[in-house]
Amino acid sequence: MEAAGVDGEAHKDGFLFAFPSREYAAEALAAFRPLDAPIAPGGVLEGTRLAEAEPSLTDGARAGFVVERQ
Repeated sequence: MEAAGVDGEAHKDGFLFAFPSREYAAEALAAFRPLDAPIAPGGVLEGTRLAEAEPSLTDGARAGFVVERQ
């Protein structure tokens, strides 16, 4: 993959979970909380905050949240 220009280094920055609506994102976030998952501050992200977290998202991603250190 690295020969193709893909960064093969492992990072533990976290995972962004993106959803088509705030409602779906909120439901998924609620399911993560009992697991003591390291949810990033800010909870559900929308609009500019979501785009800043991952600029390559399409318009179909309207809300999301980040689970850190994964």
